Amino acid sequence: MADDGPQSPWHVLGIPPTQDRERIRSAYLAQARLHHPDHYGLDPEQFHRQEDRMRMINLAYRAALEQQGLPGPNAPSAEARRRSSPSAESESLCVEHGLSGRGRCHRCQRSICPNCSGFSATLCNRHLAEAFRRHVTWRLVGDWLPLLAWVISCRMLLVPLGWALIGLTVYAFMLGVIRMRRIGWTSLLHFWVFPFGLIVSGMYALYEDMDHLNRASRDEDLWRNFARRI
Repeated sequence: MADDGPQSPWHVLGIPPTQDRERIRSAYLAQARLHHPDHYGLDPEQFHRQEDRMRMINLAYRAALEQQGLPGPNAPSAEARRRSSPSAESESLCVEHGLSGRGRCHRCQRSICPNCSGFSATLCNRHLAEAFRRHVTWRLVGDWLPLLAWVISCRMLLVPLGWALIGLTVYAFMLGVIRMRRIGWTSLLHFWVFPFGLIVSGMYALYEDMDHLNRASRDEDLWRNFARRI
């Protein structure tokens, strides 16, 4: 890697040449957090582009340390020295939070820390988002498909409007029971306080499916709640 120009290690890291190892490491972590492929898990094109960028950042980090005669990124750790990959330093750190990794994603083996949304499920953000999106998609299909099938059947069989509405009400009631069970049995008290509470809850469940699907790729609170249940 050239010593100057746009491909120089200092240009890639965004700092001028320095002997301060901690400053070099801080610049490396800042770039790694910004360009780590996990942030683009649902966009394959961006994911591969950021993988290339991340490789360049790892090489720039090593080159910057070597130019200044400083210990390499693997020097402090015997475990890190054992690894031959140029991305060893980034693999031992959670680039999402800049903390020491306390576990690994069981899908891609990336380091994760207790602050990661998927730590309890041993999943990195990318794979947790994918798992949550699949879960929400299947739940949406499971909730909406019977409803659409009922509406289409009523139209084809010329079912009277009154009976069609009764069928929709019963289905909303059943969805309300399922949703209340998912939240907790104590929520069934709504049924006694508000007679139509379960029907309203069922209608809200249909809306919630759509809302969660729209937020599946960006809402870490939803990911975290999902990770606690799997």
